[in-house]
Amino acid sequence: HTAALMRRYGITEAVFHGFRMCDLPTPAFNRNKPYELAMSVGFRPDLAARPDSKLNRNFIGEPEFIERTEILKNNLTLLRQNYPDLTFCIENDFPSHGSANLLASGAIQLQHPLCLDAGHLWITCYLLGNDFLQETAAFANSGRLKMVHLHASPFTNATPFENWRDGHLPLQTDNAMNLPDFVRICRDAGVELFVLEIPSGTADDIHDFAVMWEN
Repeated sequence: HTAALMRRYGITEAVFHGFRMCDLPTPAFNRNKPYELAMSVGFRPDLAARPDSKLNRNFIGEPEFIERTEILKNNLTLLRQNYPDLTFCIENDFPSHGSANLLASGAIQLQHPLCLDAGHLWITCYLLGNDFLQETAAFANSGRLKMVHLHASPFTNATPFENWRDGHLPLQTDNAMNLPDFVRICRDAGVELFVLEIPSGTADDIHDFAVMWEN
């Protein structure tokens, strides 16, 4: 059904989240179901960073993660074979509720078109101790990155763990992400499709992005 609608309206690229450490399908959210309620389906506390948290601990490299990565890789191969005229980019996940497409090393291994969400990568690097711009460069230079979701996240290492959330804030929001360098790295790698994923965004965000792009 999704493919038919894309073809009808001339859409050739779409983005999805497709990797959770869970056997149950995740219900759609942001329409009639809140995010937390949808993601509670199949949530496993053993994958959480803390007993009272939904944020992930580092399970990358564990046998189950490796096994599920191979299953996903095979499924993505089928997706490309069945819909050769459409591009379904898999997005790096917000690191909670067992979502598992997190770092460049794992995403590149999927051998599939990628979408990089700046805010998701920012909190992932906080949780797992990775360098944000180095991870950005690894995604960008993989040759797989087709799309970027750009927004600001106000959180820093000084933010209490329990207060971390996703970003989706205007680009002028005070942040430590170094978004100009983030944009430059992706631009220099040939990425041209940027989505300003900012619900409260204004024309100022378009201007701010243009300045980042040109510098």
